[in-house]
Amino acid sequence: MVKQWLMPDTEFRSVYGQTGDSDGMTLCAQSGPRSKNKIAYIWAFRVTNATAPAASILKDADVPIGMRVAVPIKLEKTADWRLLDKVFDWTLISDNAAIPHLHPAVRPAPEDRTLRVDLRKFTGPPGAYRIKGKWDWGTFNVNGKVTLRRLDDLKSAQLSPESQPKLVTASGPVDIELTGADSYFVDSAWLHRPSSAHQIALDLPADRAGKFNLEIDTDSLRPGPYLLALSRIDGATTEVPVQILPPHPALGRPAPRVNAGEREQKVMLNGTGLDRIEKLDSDLADLNLGAVNDAGTQRELTVRLHTDARAGNSIALLAKIQSVLTAIRFPGALQVTDARPRVIEAKPALPGDLPIAPRDGEIPAGFWVSYAIKVEPADAQPTVSLQCAEPARTAQLEKLHVGERHPSAQLLAASPGELFLSLDPGAVGQSGCTLTTTVETDTLGKSDPFPMGKIVRLPRIESLALSDEKSPDGFYGLLKGFDLETIEKTGWQSSTGLAVTEIPRPLAGEGAKQTLRIVMPWPSPSPKAPLYVWLRGEADGRATKVAQ
Repeated sequence: MVKQWLMPDTEFRSVYGQTGDSDGMTLCAQSGPRSKNKIAYIWAFRVTNATAPAASILKDADVPIGMRVAVPIKLEKTADWRLLDKVFDWTLISDNAAIPHLHPAVRPAPEDRTLRVDLRKFTGPPGAYRIKGKWDWGTFNVNGKVTLRRLDDLKSAQLSPESQPKLVTASGPVDIELTGADSYFVDSAWLHRPSSAHQIALDLPADRAGKFNLEIDTDSLRPGPYLLALSRIDGATTEVPVQILPPHPALGRPAPRVNAGEREQKVMLNGTGLDRIEKLDSDLADLNLGAVNDAGTQRELTVRLHTDARAGNSIALLAKIQSVLTAIRFPGALQVTDARPRVIEAKPALPGDLPIAPRDGEIPAGFWVSYAIKVEPADAQPTVSLQCAEPARTAQLEKLHVGERHPSAQLLAASPGELFLSLDPGAVGQSGCTLTTTVETDTLGKSDPFPMGKIVRLPRIESLALSDEKSPDGFYGLLKGFDLETIEKTGWQSSTGLAVTEIPRPLAGEGAKQTLRIVMPWPSPSPKAPLYVWLRGEADGRATKVAQ
């Protein structure tokens, strides 16, 4: 009756629905002749006329977003599973009212007592959700909550700091802890060497929310690197590097020497497994462990000897080793010797005919400089090392024994406790280098660095010739000499100068000799006034022995 006056040009036909895949339904209708009227199909849900079964999630379930998942539920009666097909319009509802209701495809699975929820197209945020549906004209509620989580990136998984020290070969089953990654959806784990396909399966604990423990039997594992593989339910895998540690550390020989009378000194321990030593103790010294190399064969040790330590003492050490409850004793690990050698004085003698006199504390590069060096003990025959306090400025480390001659340095014994050193500082370091020397003997070790002076490369100016060619600031002149590129300004007094705008030119056939075109103020303050030059970066000019 409604059709006649509301939609007179529409022909209604009946259809029935048949469940298709999880995303839809197939509608089936009877074929018939077409008329001029529009065709409309009508279908309806069959009313169950029964009470909705009571359903609840077995426990707070965690399921991954982006997959088809199975949520285990419990019904009061097994026969109620056939009624769940009558539930429609399944909905996920968050406790956060700001999040809209979401309608994923849900299908009851009586065979495994779950609800199959399709979260592949889920667009909501992670969190706790309640599951609801429609039952006839009412609501079907599933008691409990399901927590939706994103699949975490397993690449951030790692061993806890407390776990790695436990992995010592032949120490039996060991519990380790994995942290750093969400491990809710890890479904298998195994151990293997990086270059081996052989897998050692590991049992996963039932509760592995966020972090979880694994048991590894170390009895059959050799020391070295391994990979702990973790596989997620979606097939993604990652490998966490672990190290099966070797047996207890051992110290090598000879024992490092420590010098009596030193407030603090550093020595290098040699051996195996030194990275596993947590602490060292001694009754004759305070000890602090330092950095260790990657192989665990060398480690720095800071030693502060007690006042009762004497030269000739052999010091035993007690070591606390990772994962070992009792301390291990290393007898004769340190040997106490006499005090280290010292440089008491290094008195320089500079060339007297330099075109530019060095300032206090400077030593000129490109010229030979002599030093009288006093050392203690007086009977030592040390090796002398020369280098820059600034490593980046060191051009070449010089190391000389007494009586040895190098092209740029030589060392002689002047008297007991006094050495005579001659060298070209420029062969050791660049301009600006703080030249230092250390002395070393086989039995007493190495002295502290002793400052010798600051290396400066001074230009060697042979002549200045002024021309009659004018410039805006005076007259052009020409310098001739060596190392002229070090000059930044020139003038007639130390307070003012004119910038050098050109670069030195080499003189053909005269080796390293150069010429440099400069501008000099005019007139000069006096006849035969000396030339002043500014080295690069300096605020005051330096007087030269060159005049106009």
